[in-house]
Parts: sequence; structure tokens; C-alpha cells
Amino acid sequence: MPPNDRAEFLQELEATDEAYVRRKVLLGYYEGWHLTMAQQWLAQQDSKRTESWVKSNLFWVAATGIATVCTAFIAFASPYLSSVFK
Repeated sequence: MPPNDRAEFLQELEATDEAYVRRKVLLGYYEGWHLTMAQQWLAQQDSKRTESWVKSNLFWVAATGIATVCTAFIAFASPYLSSVFK
């Protein structure tokens, strides 16, 4: 049985594996405010994971863009630079 105190229940959710909490929600273990809180906690975990994924992808897109610009600059400027610095 889940704890009756909201703070204790939230601590229990934080200490428990997310997959286990999802399974308990799907099996109907939680009822009432326990179910609502568990669903909100799971939504928050999904949001954290999505935010982390977006930040990671943003970094790699930016790094790829910078590398592409540098490569293009070198490709187009090298003939000019080689003639200037002879």
C-alpha cells in the first residue's frame, strides 16, 4: 500500500525505478490522488528525458554546422590563400 502522506509518496516515487512505477500504474495499483501524482511524476520524467535529448541533439547539430562552415571556408578559400601566400 502506498504511503498516505504526499511527501512520503513523492520520496517513494523518486527512490523507485521509473519502469516499476509505470508497471504499477498500468496494473492499477494506484488509486485516487496516488494515481494522479504517479502520472504527473511520470510525465515529469518524460519531460526531463525529452529536454535532455533536445539539448544533446542541439549540441551535435551546432557542432556539425560549425564543422561544415569551416570545411566550406577551407575548400573555397584555399585556392585564393595559396596564391596570396606564395
